[in-house]
Amino acid sequence: MIRITKQKENIADENRRNKKLKNNVEFLSGLLKTDRILPIITLVINFSGYAWDAPTKLIQMFPEIDKKLLKYVKNYEINLIDPVNIPKKDFNKFFTELREVLLYLKFSNDKNRLYKEVITDKHFENVPNEAVSLINVLTSANIKISEKKEKSNMCKALKGLIEDGRKEGQLKVLVSLVKKGLITLQQAAKEIGLSVEKFEKEAKNLALY
Repeated sequence: MIRITKQKENIADENRRNKKLKNNVEFLSGLLKTDRILPIITLVINFSGYAWDAPTKLIQMFPEIDKKLLKYVKNYEINLIDPVNIPKKDFNKFFTELREVLLYLKFSNDKNRLYKEVITDKHFENVPNEAVSLINVLTSANIKISEKKEKSNMCKALKGLIEDGRKEGQLKVLVSLVKKGLITLQQAAKEIGLSVEKFEKEAKNLALY
C-alpha cells in the first residue's frame, strides 16, 4: 500500500511540475484520468521448515457468518511460497540462489533426505555465501562458509558436518567407556585414531571431561 501511495505522489508531483492539471478535480487529486500505476505483488515465504498450517485467505479468519454477507467482502489472499509443499521438480522454476535456500528448507527436518538431496545436486556446489548464511540462520545448520571465495561448496561442507557428527558420537561413547573403567585412555585414543593428548583435548572441547 505504501509503494502504491508513493507512485501516486510521484505522478502527482510530476503533473504539478509540468502544469498538466486543468480543473479542480485534477488539482485536488494531482492525477489525470490517463495516469496509471504499477501493481504491487506481495509474496509471503514460509521459512519455518514446516508446512504452512495457518489461513491463507481473509475469509478463513472470519467466524461463522451469513453467506449472503460474504459477497460484499473482499476475500484477500496471500501469495504464499511454502517450500515443504512445493513439488521437487518445481524448484527449477527458481533461477537464483533462492532455489537452494528453499530446497534446503523443504528437507531440513528430514536429515537423511536432506543429505541425499544436497550431495547429489550440483547447484549446491557453488552457493553464494549470503545464501549459506541465510540457511544457517534459518535452520541452525552451522555450515562452513568459504573465507576466500564469494561462494561455498555446501556439498563438501555438509559431508564434513556429517563426519564431525559421527566423530563426536564415537568420542562420547569412548569417553563414557573410559569413565566406567572398561577401557584405558590409550585404548580409546587408538580406537579413534588420535594421540592421547589430542583425544583429551577433543573431549574437553565437547565438555565431555
